[in-house]
Amino acid sequence: MRPARWQCLALRPACEGRGGAVPAGNRKAPNALRAANEFRDSTFVPVPPASWAPRGPPSDRRAVTPTDRRAFRAARRRRGSQTGQSLTEFALVVPILLVLFVAIADFGRIFAAAIDLEAATRDAAEATANEYLSNPPGPLDAPATAPQPYYDALHDLGASVVCAEMRGLPNTNYDSGTNTCPGIPYVIVCVHDGNDPGCGSPAQAGHGGIPSNCGDFTPAANSSQDGTLNRWVEVRTCYQFTAILNNMPLFPFNEIWLQRTRNFTIPCYFVLGTAECG
Repeated sequence: MRPARWQCLALRPACEGRGGAVPAGNRKAPNALRAANEFRDSTFVPVPPASWAPRGPPSDRRAVTPTDRRAFRAARRRRGSQTGQSLTEFALVVPILLVLFVAIADFGRIFAAAIDLEAATRDAAEATANEYLSNPPGPLDAPATAPQPYYDALHDLGASVVCAEMRGLPNTNYDSGTNTCPGIPYVIVCVHDGNDPGCGSPAQAGHGGIPSNCGDFTPAANSSQDGTLNRWVEVRTCYQFTAILNNMPLFPFNEIWLQRTRNFTIPCYFVLGTAECG
């Protein structure tokens, strides 16, 4: 009896010995046992990879060798060392970045304080000039002969304008009851009409003296008209700016003294339309 085709697959030598080769027409039939790279019928039975095999209980799994344990521990040590190195680098860089950010913020605060000081100084000179014009020390076409209290009132007016406009800045010693600044900012007001005797003194009482950091206050303003017929008001201000990182190491500055000087001409020609400053 001739063996069946499926028996020839398992017993191919027997089939060949008996002349029972598999017909050529059946070679194209699908064969579940044929490998992907097989083009002819054979007795090869593909063996699935180990990963396809169902996992059994833990006791049947492959045991972890000491070599595997050493490799795992070495990899874990490498990951730990990389993490520690990253944390160290971060800890070294963060303080430098914080100092840079705070320094940038301080430069912005310095710029804002300088703008406020500039505006306050100019406004004080303008307000004092307008007060002088509205209440002159005598005929504007004659030399000024007013006493010291007259000029002291003008000095107080100019200093009060500076204090009022800078009261929101740090270090400003502002007294809301009297609208004065017994301390910072320092203000000097001088009326250049040839008669103001208080140009070299602080504009308001309470100052212990002008610090040496206010270099623009020396030499002090004088009341001369520089050989002209013009009259004008000069206001000098000095403000101490304290940085956020005050007294911190490796910081280039901690205190900066900002100074401004502004002049405002007294428009004497507006009085009666024809008067000139004498």
